This record gives sequence, structure tokens and C-alpha cells, in this order.
Amino acid sequence: AGVAEEALAAALATLVGSFDQVPPAFSAKHVGGRRLYEFARRGEAVVRAAVPVTVHALDLLAHRGDEVEILVRCSPGTYVRALARDLGERLGAGGHLTALRRTRSGAFDLQGAVPGDDLTDALPSLLPLSALLLDLPAVRVGDAGRALLVHGRELGKGVVLDGFPES
Repeated sequence: AGVAEEALAAALATLVGSFDQVPPAFSAKHVGGRRLYEFARRGEAVVRAAVPVTVHALDLLAHRGDEVEILVRCSPGTYVRALARDLGERLGAGGHLTALRRTRSGAFDLQGAVPGDDLTDALPSLLPLSALLLDLPAVRVGDAGRALLVHGRELGKGVVLDGFPES
């Protein structure tokens, strides 16, 4: 039977915009120092706080019976699995993903992507570090800052020689 096209379009429209989203039970989000999936695997209930997200667009690409294919354009931190769950709830049918493919992340898209199997052959065409994270400020550190970075620690103003953001 499947879902009526009009009901599907209406349900998709309710998921576009800015709203608070409850993360999936099986996610890596931390609660009380533990990841949600750890609680879920043990069958332990835990309050999952909603987080603000923005869905810029949900485009319906295909609709076959009870399966839909959509293109999602959303803010970082949006759980696409939770969008499927929420869409299913709105339709009164339940919902889950059967496939997920990220086609863009920030400035990076599939045009510049290299399959994992081809990394050795693609080494000459990989982007240099200087071409990455252009929206973050460059900083210069001395020995103290280098020691913090090696251990993945946050840099404070006192260890950055220059380039520390003022705000």
C-alpha cells in the first residue's frame, strides 16, 4: 500500500526549519560521561536532551510503496537517522534508514572524494593540510603549545605565540 504522496509531502515539510531534535538512542552522544549507545546496549533508559538543529531542505527523490529516498541538506549535528524516525512518527508508520550517503560536509563534496581502495594511487592529488579548515584561524605555538597539541588538549591564550582569536 504505502504512504500517500500528499501525506508524505506534508510530513516532510514539518521537518524543514530550525527545531530541537532528540538524538537516537544508539548514538555516540555523551550523557554523564558515557555514550548513549552504551546505555542502549544495556537496555538502560536515559534522558536524551534535545539539541537545536536546522534542516535547510528535504527533497523527495523517489517514493516506492513504503520506501522513500530523500536528499537532506542540514546543519552539523543533525541526526539523519532521527529524521527518518521522526518522519515515520509523523506518518504513523515508523521509520528507519536502509542507506545513508553523505554527499557533502562543509566545503567538501563528492567531486573531490577518493575511494578508500584508491588512496595509494590518489596520494599526489590529495589536498594539502593548508587547504583544509580554512574557516579556522591559523595559530603558531611554541614548545608548551606543541606539548598540549600532541596530547589533544585545548590551547589557551598563554601558549599561542600569535594568531589567537580575540573573541
